[in-house]
Amino acid sequence: MHRLKSAQLRRFCAFVAATITASAVPAMAYTDTETGATGTVGGYESQGGPGGGATATAQTSDAQNTATATGGAGGIGGPGIGLATAGAGGTGGTASAKAENTAYASNASDVATAYGGAGGAGGTAGTVRGGHGTAGAGQTGATSTATAVALGTGTASSSNILVATANSFGGAGGNGGSPNGAGGNGGVASLGTVSATSNSGQQINVTGNIIGGSGGLGMSGSAGGNGADATLSTIVGASTLGVANMDQGAYAGNSGGSQGGNPGAPGNASSNLSVGYDIEAATFTVLNFSSDATGGSGGDTQNTTGATGGSGSSEVNATADCNVTVTATANIKDIEAPGEVLSGNNGSNIIAGTGTGGAGGTGTASSVVSNNNVTAGYGEASASADASGGGGGSILDAATGNGGAGGNGQASGSSSNASTDSISTEVTASGGDGGGASGSGFSGGAGGAGTITTATATSTGGAHVFVSGVITGGSGGTGLNGALGGAGASEVLSTTVAGSTTGQLQLQQQATGGDGGISDTAAAGAAGAGTCNLTINQSGSSTIEGDSIAIGGDGGNCLSNHASAGAAGTATVAVTSGSPLTSNATATGGDGGSIISSGTGSGAVGGEGSATASGTATGSNTASVTATASGGIGGNATSAGYVAGTGGNAVAQATASSVTGQAQATALATGGTGGTGYNSATSGIAGTATATAIAQSVTVTDFIASASNTQTGALAESKVTWTSGGGATVVVGPGAMNNGQGTVTGSLAHIANISGTGSLAVGDGTNPTVLQFNVGAGGSTQDALTIKSGSTLDLNNNHFFILYGSGADPIASVAAYIKSGYNNGAWNGTGIDSSSAAANDSNSSNPQYGIGYADSADAGNPAGLSSGQIEIKYTLLGDANLDGKVNGSDFTLMATNFNDSVTNGWDKGDFNYSGTVNGSDFVLLAENFNQFASQSDVSGSDIAALDTFASTNGIGLTSVPEPSSMAILAIAGLGFLRRQRRHAGMEP
Repeated sequence: MHRLKSAQLRRFCAFVAATITASAVPAMAYTDTETGATGTVGGYESQGGPGGGATATAQTSDAQNTATATGGAGGIGGPGIGLATAGAGGTGGTASAKAENTAYASNASDVATAYGGAGGAGGTAGTVRGGHGTAGAGQTGATSTATAVALGTGTASSSNILVATANSFGGAGGNGGSPNGAGGNGGVASLGTVSATSNSGQQINVTGNIIGGSGGLGMSGSAGGNGADATLSTIVGASTLGVANMDQGAYAGNSGGSQGGNPGAPGNASSNLSVGYDIEAATFTVLNFSSDATGGSGGDTQNTTGATGGSGSSEVNATADCNVTVTATANIKDIEAPGEVLSGNNGSNIIAGTGTGGAGGTGTASSVVSNNNVTAGYGEASASADASGGGGGSILDAATGNGGAGGNGQASGSSSNASTDSISTEVTASGGDGGGASGSGFSGGAGGAGTITTATATSTGGAHVFVSGVITGGSGGTGLNGALGGAGASEVLSTTVAGSTTGQLQLQQQATGGDGGISDTAAAGAAGAGTCNLTINQSGSSTIEGDSIAIGGDGGNCLSNHASAGAAGTATVAVTSGSPLTSNATATGGDGGSIISSGTGSGAVGGEGSATASGTATGSNTASVTATASGGIGGNATSAGYVAGTGGNAVAQATASSVTGQAQATALATGGTGGTGYNSATSGIAGTATATAIAQSVTVTDFIASASNTQTGALAESKVTWTSGGGATVVVGPGAMNNGQGTVTGSLAHIANISGTGSLAVGDGTNPTVLQFNVGAGGSTQDALTIKSGSTLDLNNNHFFILYGSGADPIASVAAYIKSGYNNGAWNGTGIDSSSAAANDSNSSNPQYGIGYADSADAGNPAGLSSGQIEIKYTLLGDANLDGKVNGSDFTLMATNFNDSVTNGWDKGDFNYSGTVNGSDFVLLAENFNQFASQSDVSGSDIAALDTFASTNGIGLTSVPEPSSMAILAIAGLGFLRRQRRHAGMEP
């Protein structure tokens, strides 16, 4: 008896007829059930009697015909006398079942099931003083045959269902007699005709399955019996004006185990379904074909190397002129046969002594479909292939030894059509899990690999084409009682998917590494890496999309000391096309292994996720590129004095380019969260995240170490959108919220705003970069600002806060940046400049603007900033306190420092960044005096003070207003001042 692979595996149900509800089925039904007699026990040293045969026939005009035939089991062989050989088991009775209706106009069902009789067990050996004779051998199981034919009449409708189901079970081989008889081989199952025909529109469901008999148990050093092979070749058929579903499956028998000898060989399974329907579109609405094959598993044994699981090979090749779907699966289903479960071609387990578990069997699946119909609505085509390798045999109970290696899975698929209806090819291949090991010095089996040979789709009619290829490595086997965990399989998938169409083309592939095997007290197995590389270089489709996905395996857990690290997931995709394109890479690192059950030791580090995507579009075509990476979670620790694992790092890079079309690159990276520490263990720290986006000549990088909680991984995001008319626009941080280290390099880039607690750097110190805020963007904040030599931050008409907090005060650098950008009033220098100021100030009749700045640490904090803040603001020259107007408050600040040398002196009155407050600064203030100020802001005494100050300091003004006459001020506009004009967009 073999355990199920997983509770989530799809249960086998193909051999159960499609259910027809009681309300829909007419009352007429006919059932014939026949059972052969059990063979008699053989006399001394004689073969057991044969089981009786059984033939069941249900052939009527009733709506339901059910025929079930069960051959009788062979009789037990007679016992031996002395040293004489005991009798062999008797032959099982053959079984034959046939169900057929002559014609029916509504729902109809014909189900035939045949069970070959089990071979009889061998007789018990005789005994003599000091020894015994030879036990009888188990007999081969009997054969079985099932036939089902369903006929529908022309009066039926498309809502009616016509069912033909045939299932044939070969008889199980008999067990060897005690103490040393060999097991018998399983019986072969076969099918006759399995078909359904309707000359109306009935839906047809046709199912045919064969299940080979399992081998019998070998006793005390004798071999177990072989499982029967299962072979099908195009056994199902159908004809209707409606939907037809045709399914066939071949399931080989498990081998018999042995008590001290070699197990038998499991059966191999092969199902080949090749069909062609070159008919008018109206004949069939939809055709669905499926084929499944599952090899037998090795029987349990002792003190030896277990048997390798049987192979499963499934193939569908179909040509049709209507909507058609084909599916081939290998070693995917678990089969419930009489008295046992046939489970996915696993290797033999070792149940006593010391041995090695058998390797898992191979699985191969292939689907090919072609639809030649050019008429829209009838041209769909879908091919699906799914293959899995069997699991390696395990060391069970008190036995010791190595686990068996997981088997390999291999799959291929292709589809084609000639219409505008969509087509798809989906191919999946998985390696089997390694078997468990037990005992110091032994190791769990390695996981098997999944491989894809072909995954293609072609449409000559311009259909939407979708192709996917997915491979998954098997997990390493568990190590118990001091055994090592097995290694998970690493997977590499390189440009396997392909397609062609003038319509939409989507190509997707994924590689997932196997998990490392668990160990109790030794080292856990290494996790397998997942690597996926996809390169597409083609044109001619309306759009092209390439998706590359990679997932690293999880590290193995351990009870103490030796959890293993999560493996890396590495995805790359490069799309080059003369069509609009989308290029996506997604990578996830595996989680680190944990220490479980309060064991000792530290958690393991999570695996790195690394995603690289690029897209190159020619002409005016667009390129949309996204790279997404996530680090694996660190493993947990469960005891004081130990540390949980660090989260895996994440690195994402997206590169997009187009000649004249839009190019958009988006990179998102999330560092893995650190593992959790339980029972006073220390929690792990998060992995870092780096996101880099490149479009044309502009690069944005966002790096973040962690969230505010250092255990939690944080998201880094960078985005560049480029158009030929507007240049590059960048976003730094998720939603422009940058809490990491943002860097912008390249030629010229635009930015709306930025906020958060991170830092912003402009340029790389080698190549000049200009980062220009959009006009009217408003305020931005960062904790730090760096402008590399030769580069520029163009503030335009916005403001920027630096929240340096308790860190070093960067005001000196800020002042130097602004002075450099001022460039003697041209506002076109490197550092911090303002295109808005340059444009405005070129007209001398405009109120003159510049970039003011203030530091909360300045004497008196004139700008009223919170502690640890610097404000940089586009404002009027003379606005010393950055309140957006020039009035007596600003004059007082300037007058207090007049003729003094100052540093960082805007809020001291140094409005031309010269380092000295003098008459030049006074003139700049005076020319803007009363700008954006109400009458209550500027009093007569303010004007008088201004006049007196000018006279006292010998500052010549073309006209000085009467200090006591506000009416004159209102009429004359302050004489010496420039005419007041409000200009849209001048006020920050």
